[in-house]
Amino acid sequence: MSISVVIMVALIGLMIWANGKYKTKGAMWGKPVAALSGIIVIIMAFSNILSGGGSQIDTDKYLDKEARYQHTAYKFLGQEIAKQMPGAKILMIKEKDHLDAEGKPNVVTKAKMDGFKEGLGSDVEIKYTKEISVPEPENPEDGGFQDLYQIFTAKMFDDILTSYDGYDAIFMMIDLPYDYKESTYWDPSTWEDLEQKQPKLLLSQASYINDILPGFSGKDPIIKVAMIGSGKKYQWREPYPSDDKVAFDSRWILLTPDNVQNVVSENPKRFGAK
Repeated sequence: MSISVVIMVALIGLMIWANGKYKTKGAMWGKPVAALSGIIVIIMAFSNILSGGGSQIDTDKYLDKEARYQHTAYKFLGQEIAKQMPGAKILMIKEKDHLDAEGKPNVVTKAKMDGFKEGLGSDVEIKYTKEISVPEPENPEDGGFQDLYQIFTAKMFDDILTSYDGYDAIFMMIDLPYDYKESTYWDPSTWEDLEQKQPKLLLSQASYINDILPGFSGKDPIIKVAMIGSGKKYQWREPYPSDDKVAFDSRWILLTPDNVQNVVSENPKRFGAK
């Protein structure tokens, strides 16, 4: 069995599991995870068919294109953060990199971080980085594998936030915890007790976007930037566009306190309207 077939089987399992979480538990992250898994499976399947079984060249070509998209997305996100919060000091929360045999992160993961740092420039400092590791099962043969969405809870989120000081914003390289509503982050008294101004949220993913839209409002919004999927069908057969802005707009939207009302009104279906 080829490695591509193994990967596709694993992704199909992830797709079914995530979709089940969405339907049975109301987990909003389940829908995009299932959709992304399905897209990758389709791409890999077509690649296998067209190449008579697939090849490393096809896989590398896809990964290189996806890496370019992700570099652009995170560069634009970084630029918007620098615009919204010049001079900010950031606490970044991310999943621990999965390294290859040479001890290097995969090309897509590296592209995200490189693009983000390029977008931030020199005006915004990543003061702290907290990496979350997904524990390996004691007996892999018996299953019991966990993923980040299972282990990252509101309590873990709160513990991270109170372990550091002197930062102005929290950049989420991963999604908010599935039980994010239970976090003490949202309670202003938490920060009064810590004698610290409530840090702003900067989101690279926002599965719960409809629920947290109020965070963009008010005199002093707590959410400054969020990157979400555009809702447009990804044309995976097409080459990467010649213009980075076109590439970004084909797959993502940046939400800020300045544009959130217009974006929501112009994209009603994207924000839950029937």
